[in-house]
Amino acid sequence: VADSPGADFLHRSQPQVSSEQGDTHRGGVTRSDTLPEGFDLVSHSGDTWQEGESSSASVGALFYGELINPDSLAPVQITFTPYYLGRKSTFRQQVYTPEIEPGAFFDGVLDARKEKFRVSIPDLDRAGYLDLTLGNRRILSQYLLSPGDSLKIELDLLDFSFVFGGPAASFYQAQAALKSQQASEEFDQPRRLYLSGNNPMLEEEGRREEWMAFKKQFGSQLEIRDFGRAGLEQLHQQWEGSEKKLQGQLDVLHFYASRLSDRQRELLELEIYSRYYYRLLSVFHKSYYGKLTTILGEEGRKEELKRWSRYLAALKSGDYSDESRLISASFLELQLERVLVEALINGEQFHEVLNRQYSGELRDRIGAGFLTQNLRRYGDPAKVLEPYLSEVASQPWRDRLVQLKESMVPGAPLIPMELETLEGDTVMMADVVDQPTLLYFYFSTCTHSANYFKRYLWPLYQELADKEGFQLVGISADSDRELWQSALADYSSPELTNLRMTEDALEAWIATYEIVGFPRAFLLDSDGTIRAFKIGGSDYPQLKEKFLELLGTVSFPSPKTASR
Repeated sequence: VADSPGADFLHRSQPQVSSEQGDTHRGGVTRSDTLPEGFDLVSHSGDTWQEGESSSASVGALFYGELINPDSLAPVQITFTPYYLGRKSTFRQQVYTPEIEPGAFFDGVLDARKEKFRVSIPDLDRAGYLDLTLGNRRILSQYLLSPGDSLKIELDLLDFSFVFGGPAASFYQAQAALKSQQASEEFDQPRRLYLSGNNPMLEEEGRREEWMAFKKQFGSQLEIRDFGRAGLEQLHQQWEGSEKKLQGQLDVLHFYASRLSDRQRELLELEIYSRYYYRLLSVFHKSYYGKLTTILGEEGRKEELKRWSRYLAALKSGDYSDESRLISASFLELQLERVLVEALINGEQFHEVLNRQYSGELRDRIGAGFLTQNLRRYGDPAKVLEPYLSEVASQPWRDRLVQLKESMVPGAPLIPMELETLEGDTVMMADVVDQPTLLYFYFSTCTHSANYFKRYLWPLYQELADKEGFQLVGISADSDRELWQSALADYSSPELTNLRMTEDALEAWIATYEIVGFPRAFLLDSDGTIRAFKIGGSDYPQLKEKFLELLGTVSFPSPKTASR
């Protein structure tokens, strides 16, 4: 697009990169990383992650770590997300809690302060994202892990540092350097506050003087921008000046380029550009789109949307490989935002724009990502999900849609669940549900759970249970049995059937129904079929009305069954 400078990041030519070192060793496979003369690393596609490895191959990865911690050692947890669909998605996520062992003299761990661990991640068909945490401290966040990677990491919690080693070290050093560069650029920029022209914040006594005094000091700065024409123009300047804005990150990538494979370089570059444009497009969509008429007038709005349409057109094409596009988290987020904005501008549905712009597995991944992040927002998720289920055939994206249907569309039986009674006996959920049942899930330190129960569920039960013929069952997610029993009066009622999920049941329930917070309330038929995944309302009368409406869809036991 000739009048959109800097926008088409998918057609960039980069300096040639050659390697004086010849071959590099990754994951036990030797391959040449020397580039032919005139090679354009951006437009090149089709190379595999490793010699002899196709995109459908399954190759494991090996992760070894050493820890120096002068205090008590927190649990180490490694989380691998093979198919990124959203920041909160746990689809096919693998979580490892390795055993921490002391070093031994003959294994080379000579520092008595060090302990070690090892994790093997099997059967990767493509790169995914790795997180490493120590207790509640996140050490590595969203690092790309490739099939065949063999990585070593030393974590020094005394000096707050970590270093990489092993055949895959360069890939992780490059990622760490890029993350550091990104964080440095963000930290070095003023903190921006967007205010409308009539905002009285700076007119409060002493505020303007305080702001001006800090502007003269070296350190953090607050930049106040106009939420209006000037703010929009600054967005355009950032969009069209991307080369200058991103030069620092591109320089870091170029520094490591000779030590990376072609696909690794491509993937990291795709992440750099996608992250940048996603943030700008997101600001336009969430902050400006709905206010364009107020800011610019009707004619100005039309011209502004034409300008953004040109930007979007420039983002559609390019020569990055589908392999990288199917992996990159930032690319997915950018495409979700791009399709949403184009749908808004054209007055279309997301599904229509998606099918026009994409095909095959790439379309399936973007559709699965959209539904993962947005399906809960729709009143009728089955209707939204239906066209995608009829079209998506490629894996693992079809499996993801089936999982979404199971977790968000009522009509399937509740999964089998092992529970513990207050007396310590074990029962199955099927033994408890013999009539319409409202299941209330909570844990005993969640104030939201306590409020929801006392203000909504308990009054609902007292008023309607006998009249309408349903039961309310409290189900705790507590791992501490004594805490559950001691807090019962605050989070449930001794008058109800009260149960606690076993560890396996809790993990299966969270994974199947994608639970991200408490409390939750499921409404079941007398045969255990789910009729609703939530009972909501802005106040008690509204919740009561909604519940009675849902109760009208529930099947009750026959008189013969009830008499048994």
